[in-house]
This record gives sequence, C-alpha cells and structure tokens, in this order.
Amino acid sequence: MPEWNPMQLKAIQTKEHNILVSASAGSGKTTVLIARLMDLVMKDHVSIDSILAMTFTEAAANEMKKRLATELQKALTAARTEEEKSYITRQLTGIQTAHISTIHSFCLSIIQEYYYILGLDPQRIKSIMDNGTMVLFQQQSLEEAFAKQYQLQDASFLQLCQMFSARAENDEALRTMIMNLAGLASSKSDPEAWLDSLAENYHEKRLLEDLPKEIYENFFEYLVVQTARYEETLVRIDELYRLKYDDQVKKHAIVEQKLLALQDLHQALQNQDYQAYRAAFLAIVHAVVPPSPDKEYARLRKSLLALEDAQLEILFSEDEFMRDIRYLYPYIKKLVDMCRDYRSAYARIKEEHKVIDFDDMEHFALEILQAKGGRVADIYREKFVEIMVDEFQDSNDVQNQLVMLICRKNNVFRVGDIKQSIYGFRHAKPSLMKGLIDHRGVFDEVIYLSNNYRSKKMIVDFNNDLFKLLMNIDGFSCSYAKEDDVETGVPAQNEDNVPICFHAVYHNEIKEAEGIIVSKNELKASYIANQILEIKEREQRKWKDFVVLVRGNARKDDMKKIFDELNIPYFIDIKYGFYQSNAVQVILSAMKCILHPHDDISFTATMLSPLFRKSTMDFAQAKLQKEKGQSYYSWFCEHPFPGFEILQELIFQHGRLRISELINKLYEMQDYYRLHTSI
Repeated sequence: MPEWNPMQLKAIQTKEHNILVSASAGSGKTTVLIARLMDLVMKDHVSIDSILAMTFTEAAANEMKKRLATELQKALTAARTEEEKSYITRQLTGIQTAHISTIHSFCLSIIQEYYYILGLDPQRIKSIMDNGTMVLFQQQSLEEAFAKQYQLQDASFLQLCQMFSARAENDEALRTMIMNLAGLASSKSDPEAWLDSLAENYHEKRLLEDLPKEIYENFFEYLVVQTARYEETLVRIDELYRLKYDDQVKKHAIVEQKLLALQDLHQALQNQDYQAYRAAFLAIVHAVVPPSPDKEYARLRKSLLALEDAQLEILFSEDEFMRDIRYLYPYIKKLVDMCRDYRSAYARIKEEHKVIDFDDMEHFALEILQAKGGRVADIYREKFVEIMVDEFQDSNDVQNQLVMLICRKNNVFRVGDIKQSIYGFRHAKPSLMKGLIDHRGVFDEVIYLSNNYRSKKMIVDFNNDLFKLLMNIDGFSCSYAKEDDVETGVPAQNEDNVPICFHAVYHNEIKEAEGIIVSKNELKASYIANQILEIKEREQRKWKDFVVLVRGNARKDDMKKIFDELNIPYFIDIKYGFYQSNAVQVILSAMKCILHPHDDISFTATMLSPLFRKSTMDFAQAKLQKEKGQSYYSWFCEHPFPGFEILQELIFQHGRLRISELINKLYEMQDYYRLHTSI
C-alpha cells in the first residue's frame, strides 16, 4: 500500500461530490485514479460495470485496465471469504468489457446500441474510416464546394478568393481556412448554430460595444498585452539610462516622458475606452527614443520601434473599424456558406460509402442522448455511479456536453492540468477546466496534487518560475496561482541538484555581428553541438551522457547535419524519410493528378517530373494563353503534346484499376522505376 500524501488521500476517498483534481506532472495521477477505482469497487462495492472511466488514448485505457486487474488480483489473493472471492472474481471478469476506454470508444458503444433512434444504417457504424480515406473524402467534398462556387462565379466569391491570394489560380489558403472552420465547427455541440453566429458578428455593427462580449473583451485584452510588452521594453531602456548613461539627461527625459504618459494608456484600457487609448498612444509615439551606439540599447530601441509600428498599423478610428467589419459581412457569409457546402458534401459522401469518422462518433452519440426527451441519457445516468474523465484539460465542447448529459449532480471525477494542454489544434478547451476551478457549485470540490515525485528539485523550481512568468500576465485567461506551485515529494529529489541554465541565442544580432547567413534553427543546432563539445572536454563526459530534446522532427534534421559536420556520434529517432523521397513524391503527385486533374499543383508537378518531362517554359506559355480561372489540365486538353494521351488514358482507367496496377503503370513510364528509384 503506497504512503499517500493528504491531497492524494482526499482525491481517493472523497465521494458524493464532483471532484476536479488539478494534477501536476509527476504527481502520481494514474496511481491515484487506480486507487480511487479500487476504493469504489472494494470499499463501496460499486460494480466495475457501474463505472465509466474515459481516457484520452487507447494506450492509457489499456494501462488503466492492466493496473486495475493487477490490484484486483492482489485483493483476490488476500480475500478470506468465499463471498468476497466471488465478488472480486466477477469484477476481474468484467474488466475487459468495462467502460474504461477513450471517449470515442464510449461514443461508439452508444451508437452501436441505439443507432435506430437516429435511423442510422447498422452497416455504416461498423466501418470507421482510416486516415487515408478520410483525407480523400474531405478533398472530394472540398472540390464539390469549390466547383459549385466556380460555376456560380458570383462577385462575393471572386472577391473572397482575392482576399486570400493575389493569384487567381491559387485558392489553397481559402481551402485551408474552410477546412479549419469546419474542424472548429465540429468541436461545437451545435455546429450549425455556431456557424450562424459567425456571420452575424459582422452584420449591422455600428460601435465596438455592439460586438459580441467575447470579441470585445479579446480586443481589449490584445491591447493590454501589447501595452505590457511596450512598457517592459521602455522600462529596460530607462534602466540603461539610469545605470550607464546618467549623463544623458535630455535623452533620458524623452524616455521618462513616455513612461509617464503610459498612465493615460492604462486608464483608457481600464475604462475600455478605445478612442482615448488611440489618442494616448499617438501622443506617446510622437516623441522618438534617441539612438545610441550601445548594442543592448540599440536592440531594445529596435524592438520598441517595431512595437510602435505594429500598433500604428492597426489603430484605426472606431468608425473605420466598424465600417470594415460591416464591409466584410457578405464575404464572411460566403465563407460560412462554403463551409456548410463542404460539411454537407462530406456528410453525404460518408453516408453513401457507409462509413463514419471520429467527429461522427461524438455528434451521433450527442444526438442520441438528446433525442426523445433525453430517454437514453436517463438510462446511462441511472447506470453509472461514477464517471471519471482523465486529461480533462484536453476536452472540447462536445465531449464536455456528453458528460453533462449523463452525469448526476455529484458523481463526476475529473483529472487534468491546464499547463499540459497540448491539443489546441484539435480544438481542446482548457478554459472548461479553468471555468470549473473559478466557478464551483455546491457539490463541486477542487483538489490540487502539488507534489512531484519524478523530477529533481532544480527542474521543479525552474518550472514553477517559468510558468509564473509565462502565465501571470494581463490578458492571459489562465494564471499560475499559489495553488499551482509544485513541490518535490521525496528527499532523494533534493540531492545532486545543479542550476538550470537558460541560453538565449539572439539570432539577428549574431547574424549581423558575424556577417553570416544562417537560419535560426541551424544556429541553435550549432550552438548546442558546440556546447556538447565544450562540456565533454571540460567535465570529461562520455557521449552517452548527453541527450537533446527537440519540439519536432524537422529540428532533428538540423541536429543531424551539425553532428555530422563536427563528428559527434549520435542516435536520432527519425520516423520519416520514405514518403519524403523525390521518387515517391513524384508518384504521389501523379496519383493525385490522375484523381484530380484540375488540381494545378499536382498536375504541374507531374508534368515537370521525369514521367512527362515538360519544361517550365511550356507552362509559362500556357499561363499566358489560358483563360483566367482555367486549369492547366483543361488548357493542355485543348493543346495536347505527344504523350499527353497517356495521362488522359490513366484518368479514364483509374476507377477500374487497382492501386497496385496504377502504380505499376506509372513505374513503366519512361523506365521510371529503374532510373529513379533504388532498393
């Protein structure tokens, strides 16, 4: 039995409440979850099939089942009565079918049991799209949405295209926007209502106060953050005058005057008076901070001027702001309409092919729970004595709504850490967790697991300091409060600590001083590699004593390159390479071209490749001669070249060819496989 600290014990034993556990990294969160499950099953005799435990990944769900089974096996060995052994055996038997899963798996179980309520095809819910099929269907849906607009050719669509790209044939940015918009809509419990609200935010607005509260607040929060950055830079310049240039009285007076005038900015922000803020800022920037040969001063002055320029570019009058917002209304409406067209086409294609995706799982489950007066939700509410949600900081609106529909007033146990929210790109909303912390109900309780049992004290202290600096700023929705401070859990963590060193690499200054052309990431990689060499020599370390953590695979390439140059031995885990090779990229472009011949990018890549060997001059002439909006493929259909018929034949045949047959036909062209690939 582990020695629980008071907060861990409270998280395990508190019942009849909605519990939100704010669990910092290394706090024993999973162990506490298992202990709470065991406490429910063994002490409260809550059957395992009366508990819903939702995790974020299948691996986490399987690990939870495995650890729970281990603890139940121990309990079975220690059991004394036949009745107790029989009960534990039933719980062990029920683990594999227990509702310990990802939220998508739970949603799928709802759909599979109650699909008939929505009239869903039972065959469809058995087929979940793989990622490749999903991307293909999404592209087809997007093509339909754009084809409809290209056929209409109305003024608002054409203007919208120009807003996203100056080149008529390049609609990639608009396509990306529609995909992002559709993804965000899918994370909402009512996507259509949310899409409706978008265009309305631009309709007939006369004053800033007419904007939705969230947008209005965000507008002023942005000004607060920018003002804080401006003030911080100005204060540092003021400090330089006090410490190094105390004889420069006149120059210092200009800086002091600017600092004094900041009071007007703060007052305007406090009153949310945009006109007063604009007037005060224009007055402040009127006085220019004088130059100096000092490098640190010059860097700060350059940053200050850049901040001033950035603000001046957007500080329009309120009338101009609102006029622009009203002007954008028809284009936002067109954008929303295209998003709806895309969503409708995507839904139809999925229904035709009898498949569902992960968004469907969430929304179909939500519809089932809301249908017929919430009859199914009542069944689950009666069934589950306890609902557990792991990694709550990464939940979105739909997932949270699902939980709220099936929970009782006091039976939800949530675990999360706002600082560890990493799925913003999947539309996670850490603000949901923040809202529960700040606005607690009668049956709500927040418990902080603030002991780290994993890291050395130097790491724990550094993270505390770092998060205080990063999160405790004006305008930031999630702050780092006293309760968030983390402490070490065992004495061993306080031994053999060394200071954490933060190395700031000023890329632009180094480039100017050294007169070199190098990217920021290459410069960082070079700096790290030279630090390794220096430390190895100074401290007589072995190569295996060093580890480099990077944010993404692209950074690994930079590290690999510099390590090779400096003869530093390494092991780098790079999980890509095959699909990025030129030979494979050409085949992928050709297959995309065959599927979507009017896609200019894949068509051009295929024509310029060794498969067809056209030249850039051929495309330059086509560009000059083709009609505006006409695809390159349609132009070459009217002006074919020798060999173009091969592409047309492949386009005609591709629906009847297996993928392997299509690839082999491409390999045979121009002896491509032998000349351009290697085994």
